[in-house]
Amino acid sequence: MLNLILKDLLVQKKSLLFALGYCFFLVFAFQSMEGTAPVAATIAVVYLLIQYSFAYDDKNKSEIMLNSLPISRKDIVLAKYLSVLLYIGLATVAYMFATLVIKMINIPLKVQFLSLQTISISFFIVSLMASFYLPVVLKYGYLKSKMFNIVMFLLFFFIPMGIISLNQKPGFSLSVNMSLKDAISWSNWQITLLVIGFSLLMMCVSCFISINIYNNREF
Repeated sequence: MLNLILKDLLVQKKSLLFALGYCFFLVFAFQSMEGTAPVAATIAVVYLLIQYSFAYDDKNKSEIMLNSLPISRKDIVLAKYLSVLLYIGLATVAYMFATLVIKMINIPLKVQFLSLQTISISFFIVSLMASFYLPVVLKYGYLKSKMFNIVMFLLFFFIPMGIISLNQKPGFSLSVNMSLKDAISWSNWQITLLVIGFSLLMMCVSCFISINIYNNREF
């Protein structure tokens, strides 16, 4: 399974460099929308890496080759889900690197650094996106699921950005924060762990569904 994850990573060397450059662009593009740049960068980079991985497999008929080898279909599916977690880590590191470089060379941009809140929001949105997308692409393949993929990305990218931007408005933000404090008196760390835990549970359920789907797929 480790080799499958490494395969997905090694075929994306150029995409990783592009993702890093894209983080610089997003820092600039979202500088006026407080709290959105880290989330936008994570979603966009993970989406890019997931798409390139499946596009590569489709172009080179990798799935047919893998299914002709003594590799269980369960391991193939698990590798895709674990790769998503790896992509989240890479996206986070890429964004941190971009913000540090901008800060060090004193580029006059409003830099938004990562926080527990943006990390947990990013993790949740990406997990939700992957939980919906992976079962579909593993059932129908990359090309047949392309339209669904585009619509899904637009929804998972722009709706959260709008909500985060709206939350920066004093009246709306105060109302939401007071409601949350009334409902939950937990620390930021506890809330972050809860969100990440729920996200992982969601991914596990999606992975179980994907394994059943992929086991019955014909190539």
